[in-house]
Amino acid sequence: MALVWKLFMFLYCCLLISGSLVTAGRQVFEDHEEEAQREADRVKDLPGQPPVKFRHYSGYIKLDPIKGHKALFYWFFHAQQNSPHKPLVLWLNGGPGCSSIAYGAAQELGPFLVRGNGSLILNKFSWNKGKYCL
Repeated sequence: MALVWKLFMFLYCCLLISGSLVTAGRQVFEDHEEEAQREADRVKDLPGQPPVKFRHYSGYIKLDPIKGHKALFYWFFHAQQNSPHKPLVLWLNGGPGCSSIAYGAAQELGPFLVRGNGSLILNKFSWNKGKYCL
């Protein structure tokens, strides 16, 4: 009976370890997949963009990853004074003719202002000076 118990405990431990390895392997794969998506969404520069020292990302977040036909657009700006302890501002506005991106991010609180000729200038009042902005 003691031998059966030891064999059972050995097999149980092997099962736990193998399950942990599979989970760890899946996590590494998911982390790599997440990092690849993050890099794909990174905006390296925009037409007419002045040089900046912060990163910004733009893309789509799938609401239904299985079917993939519903998504939300986002534009995320790192804080200019980079720190993990800075707050995140989620800016949402809308209504007919008032886009969070086209007007909110590009003319009010974002790091760039769009000039009449389409070029970009830095917004000295940008909210991402001390916060992360989405």
